[in-house]
Amino acid sequence: MIYYLVTREYSATINLYLEGKGNQLSGQITPLYYEDLIKRRSLPAGTYIFSDVERLLPEPAQNIAWLWADLAKSEHQCTLLNHPTRSFRRYELLRCLYERGINQFNIYRLTECRKPKSFPVFLRGENDHRGNTTGLLQTPEELDQAIQGMIQRGESREDCVITEFCDTRDDQGIFRKYSAFKIGDSIVPFHILFRKDWMIKGGNVYDPDCEQEEADYVMKNPHKSQLQEIFALANIDYGRIDYSLLNGVPQVWEINTNPNIRPCKLDLGWEKIEKALTAINPGKTPPTQIPLSVRERIAHRPYDKGIVDRVMDGFRWLPNQSRVSLSRQLRNFKKTLTKN
Repeated sequence: MIYYLVTREYSATINLYLEGKGNQLSGQITPLYYEDLIKRRSLPAGTYIFSDVERLLPEPAQNIAWLWADLAKSEHQCTLLNHPTRSFRRYELLRCLYERGINQFNIYRLTECRKPKSFPVFLRGENDHRGNTTGLLQTPEELDQAIQGMIQRGESREDCVITEFCDTRDDQGIFRKYSAFKIGDSIVPFHILFRKDWMIKGGNVYDPDCEQEEADYVMKNPHKSQLQEIFALANIDYGRIDYSLLNGVPQVWEINTNPNIRPCKLDLGWEKIEKALTAINPGKTPPTQIPLSVRERIAHRPYDKGIVDRVMDGFRWLPNQSRVSLSRQLRNFKKTLTKN
């Protein structure tokens, strides 16, 4: 059995796949919610996909890392894909790729002292998948204005990054976004989106030439070795990488560890996804339960009265009444964890 660990709020990604194209795998993949796992005293042996790691806050990530360690050290062999704290998030990945000369654009946290070396740039959330929150900002002055506008709206600076624009359009003005999955040892090219806008969330250009180009991509897997190296660098075993090409070199936008398995025009793409998921399924295993220590670790962890306040720092943009309500809920939740 494959156990797909995910935040409850963003579980539609795997559920919609299992209800649709992945229905044949619905008996082989079981979604489990992170919010419920810390209450568990044991889990069955099997394959575990730790998805959505970029959305885990520091304390929940540490709790899930303890669970990961319990599964890893068990005498009953488990296959564990991704790690709650060691798998790279967007900022770490893109900065590392830039420093290694792979990505030709850099990324900066808003709270850094460093300023972009090249323009234009744009703002976006550090760990979400909603895309840009501004248009292209052509000068330092436009960047400062955008930041001031964000602050005046009460939005948090903690989860915002500045990304340098990388122009990958062809001579016809078309941008391409390639998407490929990493599932265990497999790299699965899935589709290409063609668009005349620089931020690609869906394709709006598709003709017979595009169709043939996409088919060649899915069939030939031309960037397999380069993508394997990037996933290995990121310590990610399951996820979807979105990238473009600049002079033949992948320019990585992100790796999403809880991706939508989007509609694909090619049946071959779906078939490769199903084959790769089937390959990581250990099949029928003895009904062995692996004991977990996470409940005890949480109960005996020294109480840190500042943890809720630190979490709330990320919600400064909320109206005060909403912040008070959320803070109260978090403190009650923390008390529940330490009691149970």
